[in-house]
Amino acid sequence: MAYVSETDPPNYCGYGTVRPEHVQIKYSDDCWNSRTDIDKELLTFHELGHAVLGRVHSNTQLSNGDHQSIMYMNPFGLYNESTLDKKAYYLDELFDMTTPEPQWAHVDRPNRVEILKDSVAAVNAWKFGTTGLIDHAGVVSHEAFVSAGHSLSIQANAAGSGISFWRYDLSPGNVTIGSALTLTVKVMTKDVTGPGLDFELQGFDAQDTNVFYVYSKKITGTQDFKEYTIDLHYFPRDVSVVSIFLLMDGRSTGTAYIDDISLVNKY
Repeated sequence: MAYVSETDPPNYCGYGTVRPEHVQIKYSDDCWNSRTDIDKELLTFHELGHAVLGRVHSNTQLSNGDHQSIMYMNPFGLYNESTLDKKAYYLDELFDMTTPEPQWAHVDRPNRVEILKDSVAAVNAWKFGTTGLIDHAGVVSHEAFVSAGHSLSIQANAAGSGISFWRYDLSPGNVTIGSALTLTVKVMTKDVTGPGLDFELQGFDAQDTNVFYVYSKKITGTQDFKEYTIDLHYFPRDVSVVSIFLLMDGRSTGTAYIDDISLVNKY
């Protein structure tokens, strides 16, 4: 087997011809050298799938929306050091396309534990912060709410640079590796312009390194309270802190109110 350093074909990090007479995996120096060891591993297995196993690209998805195969055209990020169970599945599927869907990909998880249910009290554990040069204020507001008489608001008085955010940190407690998390929030907006507001769920290890990160679509305009959800389909190992972020882009103006925030563990 030969590993050939090339930039042809262009715009590919690696290239493996399907069942050639002489197996070659070609890669671009610039792309290869910029990748992590896990990325290189993923790319190598992907191209071996072409060159040795005769497999072609697959866009098929698992029940939870994750890609079914390492033969997805862009395999980077399918697994990492914290999701070793995922790695085991993807390598099994590479060599056996009849490998059954893994437990962590199941959408119907009957067991649920509510980790957080916050109707936003006047005094609460949320912390407000900003980055960059912006005129944004975080207020525990009684002007608009769904329940309990208060909501978290972000008032963007002028467009600038950076972000403003409300943050809530909690311990993962008994959340098991491979289970799912669902974050639900209710959002009301008034005249929000620019990129707008989104909300995120992040995990950090003991060294404060980000382990996972999922986020919502941007919310803009004017609307009454509407419910939004985001899902983390696979809870990885090594998570010491789970953080909820409610963020307003610094280029935005307007006011957002956030209430009835819940986090549920599904397994």
